[in-house]
Amino acid sequence: MYIKKATLLLTSMFACSQILYAGGDIVPVYEPVTTDVNMEQEYIGDKEGHFFVFASGGASFFSVDTKIARGRSFTKGSTDNSTGAYELGAGYYIRENIFTELAYQQSMLDLADVDSIYMSINYAFTDMMFSPYVGALLGYSTLDWETAPYNAGISNDMTSDSSIYGVQAGASYPLMNHLSLSAKYQYITLDHILNITNGTGEIKHNNVQQIFGGLKYEF
Repeated sequence: MYIKKATLLLTSMFACSQILYAGGDIVPVYEPVTTDVNMEQEYIGDKEGHFFVFASGGASFFSVDTKIARGRSFTKGSTDNSTGAYELGAGYYIRENIFTELAYQQSMLDLADVDSIYMSINYAFTDMMFSPYVGALLGYSTLDWETAPYNAGISNDMTSDSSIYGVQAGASYPLMNHLSLSAKYQYITLDHILNITNGTGEIKHNNVQQIFGGLKYEF
């Protein structure tokens, strides 16, 4: 009688274990699904500590003041105030919405080239798809005349140096991971003056407004 009870108990335990095992085997396990949108949001929100490089083309519009003695004239093209420009640079995200830039740009006037290098600090509005930003910049610029703008003589060499400072506003729009379209506007104050012999005239470049569009790649 005892053997029968023991056998019945063992059989019941085995049956219960099979039922529990079978039940555990069919319980579905759900894996979290990561969508492309979530991946993009994760990438956009993880810029702190990342570097980027950029290249842009655009246009420069200078404010040019001139004076000249009666009966004298400037060389054709010497008072040109608009031209094509390009810019190359690199940057670093200090915070997700704060970044710096170091950039070189050149504007090519008819008779002169303006070369500038600057650093900027910028604040980005990261809650928008196209990431607008505003910033301030400080740097150094040279204006080098390739052709004399006046045929009566120049009082010094034809290269002018100036510190520069200004503001900028721009935006970037992601094309794919790490690569974005970028655009910016700059207003820069400078002070390039070319004096003509015996005070008969001068050409002064006071400030410049610039627009650029290009590509930005983030590491």
